[in-house]
Formats: sequence, structure tokens, C-alpha cells
Amino acid sequence: MKIYNVKSWAPTGAQRWVMALAISLLAFFLRMMLQPLVEGRFALLAFTLSTVFIHYSYGLAPALASAIIAFPVGIFFFQPPYGHFGPMEREDVLTTIAYVVVTGAFMFVIQRLRRAQYRAELLAEVAEARYLMLLQSDNDREAAERELKNLHKP
Repeated sequence: MKIYNVKSWAPTGAQRWVMALAISLLAFFLRMMLQPLVEGRFALLAFTLSTVFIHYSYGLAPALASAIIAFPVGIFFFQPPYGHFGPMEREDVLTTIAYVVVTGAFMFVIQRLRRAQYRAELLAEVAEARYLMLLQSDNDREAAERELKNLHKP
């Protein structure tokens, strides 16, 4: 069965954008607190995790916005040299590739799974509605048969 609105699993409205911003800021501040411990390592990990959570909870658009904004913020604040953009070295290129591939893969998988989940929920609702209609028509048929029997009794 083809489901046409399977893409609309995510909530709509301004609240999802506000929550995406709040989660992204939380990831930034958590990473800022961990900066003395981890220094330049895992510069974008907190942002990847926040993007995955945003995508799962609030949909693709806020997650894409979060991922796109988080990349330069993470590089600027958490990748040496701190506080400015410098020439990209081999490690920076590898960090960029890892961020794009890992975050993109997570987002792809989450999108597919959430669409499948939404499709299954819609199909379950359709099946329940059809079952209730079948019960109603069966009850109507039985009532009509009883009435017909009562008419033919002497």
C-alpha cells in the first residue's frame, strides 16, 4: 500500500526550531566545559550527537540547520588554532570528512527508520478502521437476518 504523507512524521511549528536551537546551545556549552579535558580531540562529537537527537525528535530540517551551523562553530572554537579559521591541515580535512560522513549516515538512517515507523502507524490505523467497519457491517447483517427471520415466523 502506497502511503503519500509518510514524509510528514516530524512535528511542525516554531517549537521544533526553538528546541533545536536549545539543544545545539546545550551541546556547545557542554563541549565548552569539556574543552580543558579533551582539548582539540573530538571537536565535533557533541554536535553530531545533538544533531542526531534533534533529527530523531524534531525532523530533518532542524537537524540539517543544526549540522550546517555546528560545523563552523565547532571548527572555530574547538579545533586548534582556537578562535580563528586557519589553513586546513590533514587532520582538519579528516575531521571534516568524518563529521560529514558520520552525521550524514546517522541522519539518513534516522530518516528511513522514522518514515517506516510513521508508515507502520498509519497502516495500523487504517487496519483498525477497516476492522471496525467490518464489525459494523457484520452486526448490521446479523440484525437484518434476525429481522427477516422475525418477519417469516408465524
